[in-house]
Amino acid sequence: MLTVRKIYYRGRKYWLLQADTDNSISLRVKSIAETRWSPRKNGWLLPVTKEAWSDFQVCFKSSEYQVERAYFSPKLSGHMVRIEFEKMPTDKSRMIVRMRKFTKRHLEVIRRVEDAKYHVDVRCWSVPVGLVDALRLAFEELD
Repeated sequence: MLTVRKIYYRGRKYWLLQADTDNSISLRVKSIAETRWSPRKNGWLLPVTKEAWSDFQVCFKSSEYQVERAYFSPKLSGHMVRIEFEKMPTDKSRMIVRMRKFTKRHLEVIRRVEDAKYHVDVRCWSVPVGLVDALRLAFEELD
């Protein structure tokens, strides 16, 4: 299985392609224009362009790879973490937590909150109102 994730490396965005040593995968990856091996990342770097992704999809069926969600890295991008809190209109006992830009550690913190729920349809979290101050403090300690 090939693992694919977006990374920011040396000032550019790439798809990082990693797999166990398998010559058939390596040969197919080499056939894609603009790919290069990175010993430092221990994987193949594919520029994030529509053309490169189309070429990749020609070489690999969707069942042969898995795309991992990339986590925001403020140190790499220069952007600030952006997490917003707002009242939940349908349930006054809960607050919505919109994590627009966050790190893996922010995600780990909110997953540990008792009764935190992720709402896939609107892509946000909700937490009990009484835990919001503690959650904000935990997020601030990460920065």
